[in-house]
Amino acid sequence: MSIRAHGRGVGVLAVVVGALVTASPAYGSVGVGVGAATLTSRHAVKPGSTVALPSWWVQNTGTERMGYRLTAVPHADLHDKPMPTAWVSVARTIQLLPGRHTLLAVRVHVPAGTAGGTYEAYLLARATTVAGSGTRAAVGAAAATEVRLAVSAPAGSSHQALAVVGGLAAAAAAVVIAFSRARRRRRDPSSPRTGNG
Repeated sequence: MSIRAHGRGVGVLAVVVGALVTASPAYGSVGVGVGAATLTSRHAVKPGSTVALPSWWVQNTGTERMGYRLTAVPHADLHDKPMPTAWVSVARTIQLLPGRHTLLAVRVHVPAGTAGGTYEAYLLARATTVAGSGTRAAVGAAAATEVRLAVSAPAGSSHQALAVVGGLAAAAAAVVIAFSRARRRRRDPSSPRTGNG
């Protein structure tokens, strides 16, 4: 088995060569290729919304008619968060003739209340069957494309933060004013008292 990676490892081409279909008189190759470009949105996505990502390119790089299982796999580096697989909508299985490719629609739904940040996953295409001469065999060729999505902070979080800061500032100002008045009263005993004192 040989594996070639492109860019940041987001495009992987895996090829398995051997006697994978025992009923076939000649050995064939089984493989899958995917687009190397990261699938992402140009703008940050608001929680509670759905975004359509660029189409996912998948190709049968082998010499046999192949079935492929398509899944999302959570992934994250030191700076990103793993994207839950339930967010991602894509076809579950496809079949391709040798050398043919297809473009698959990919949609991501970000649930309401999701924390802001960058989320990451991989779309994995795995060869599962050789559909030729009436035979079926499980195989292991696989390839993956990275999915990365920036999620904006939930609505109202900035207003809540400003309200907290404003409240703290008002409390601090009240303390300063009360302290100043107390100092003035101590300096001028004839000045009238205010408050509950």
